[in-house]
Amino acid sequence: MHTISEAGRKAAQKIYLTFSSFNGISIALVADSMVILYAVQLGVPPSSIGAMGSFIFLSMPFMLIGKYLTSRFGAPKTASFAWGLRSLFPLLLIPLPFLMAKLSFSLGVAVLLTIMFAFWASRSTGMIVMSPIVGEITDNSDRQHFNSMNFALYCSFHLATTLLAIIALYFMRSTLTFQILIALGCLAGFCSSYCCSKFPESENARKSAASPVFCAFSRLWNDHKLRKLIAAWATGWGAAAFIVPFSMLALKKGYGIPDFQAMIFALIQMGGSAVFTSAAGRISARTGARSMIIFCFSMYLLVCLMWAFAPDSFSPVYTAVIFFLAGGSFMAAELAILYYFLNVVPKENMVADNLIGNMIAGTSAGLAGTFAGAGILKLLEIHSLDMLSLFRNYFSVIFVILLCLMTFILKLEKISSRSAGKIVFNIISGSISPVIFVSLISRLDSLIRRSKSEAEED
Repeated sequence: MHTISEAGRKAAQKIYLTFSSFNGISIALVADSMVILYAVQLGVPPSSIGAMGSFIFLSMPFMLIGKYLTSRFGAPKTASFAWGLRSLFPLLLIPLPFLMAKLSFSLGVAVLLTIMFAFWASRSTGMIVMSPIVGEITDNSDRQHFNSMNFALYCSFHLATTLLAIIALYFMRSTLTFQILIALGCLAGFCSSYCCSKFPESENARKSAASPVFCAFSRLWNDHKLRKLIAAWATGWGAAAFIVPFSMLALKKGYGIPDFQAMIFALIQMGGSAVFTSAAGRISARTGARSMIIFCFSMYLLVCLMWAFAPDSFSPVYTAVIFFLAGGSFMAAELAILYYFLNVVPKENMVADNLIGNMIAGTSAGLAGTFAGAGILKLLEIHSLDMLSLFRNYFSVIFVILLCLMTFILKLEKISSRSAGKIVFNIISGSISPVIFVSLISRLDSLIRRSKSEAEED
């Protein structure tokens, strides 16, 4: 039962949508591809940059701190504190070039990694209260509409900000440009923190946060279906940690394209997320969440193969497909896992089980990306390969690893009544279509390149 009036709910919804808008701006400028490109600009080793991309998962255990703070201080104060702290840490990235040049390059790399881990840890601390807040300011009649509008606003501002960043990097190709963009991202983050402080307080969030969750460990362990779900969850996030941040690194280091051009592919990756997200819910409802999860994991394998056989010279169309599939697979897998989770977990256990699931899956994936992924890249660097060959070999190794890990995905139990034959048919037909599509666009791209070459010769 809501303790907030109807007028209060509508006002709180506007505040939350404003928060999401600023959050979209902030994330576009102080996380994801922007920081990866900034690190490349500073000369940070590829293995360190790759490890940094997994911190979003490795920091998941900090959700426990958010739970504790919520029980003591309430959801709005916890969210405001966490988002404020998350926006403060990236400011320390700005003097990094001076630190690396005047004091110690190795120290600068260590500071970069520490800052980014603290950034994602602060996010994890605040993320735990977001769902209860949405639950307080919406009801069954408007929750779906609100969530759709919230996602649309976040994506719109993220997209617009990324486009502006591309334009800025095109006209001003310097470290100073990155520093200005990061500062603006921090400013937007502080605005989102202020919005959090205006969220209405409710005792429901405090009571939920105060409930013990450690008993959920034994419950999850004793339930074989949930145990398999957590294993598949961790495997899916691990695949994302192995592929998504390393793809941007492979693009930038392997082909040496300008920063503004690399950001275009970050935009394509986001476009893939939007397209797959819009279809994932409907497909999961028709074919079952399990088949959708298997399909997304198959797309990860396809991305690895495409990088393993990447052309010697930069191909915009070929690379665009890689980023489109990588971004889309990540978001679609997220939604399919959520769909599966909602169908197998009782309502009374959802908060605790979701927390434990995020922590276990996130820590496993974070360790995989930070140590296994970065370690593989570090070992391959010993062989003094050129950058493109280095990443071809890296993704070849990751393909073999993911092929072995796919066992955990296939062990997921069915939660729909559809026959195994229909599910296999859906997976195979869905997997073949992208392969045919990739073959066609690769052929088209080669024809375009050949025609350009012939035109130049004439």
